[in-house]
Amino acid sequence: RTGESKKPPLACLFCRGRKIACGPPLPGSKTCNQCQRRSLTCEYPLESRRGMRKKKTPPGLNSDGPKVTVTKRTTTVP
Repeated sequence: RTGESKKPPLACLFCRGRKIACGPPLPGSKTCNQCQRRSLTCEYPLESRRGMRKKKTPPGLNSDGPKVTVTKRTTTVP
């Protein structure tokens, strides 16, 4: 298996946007097979996006949680 080209650890921006397999670059080139076939400039992201997803909050909730209002009751003694 030595000498066999491997897939890059991250997909290039074009392949990521189209959600297609980002193949390994051809020997002597830094362009993936998809970008080379389309004569595009192949750009890879600078850092991984793993764990970057934010949780979706349902409508009516803010990022701090549910909105709660506290009212103070006063009682009168007869």
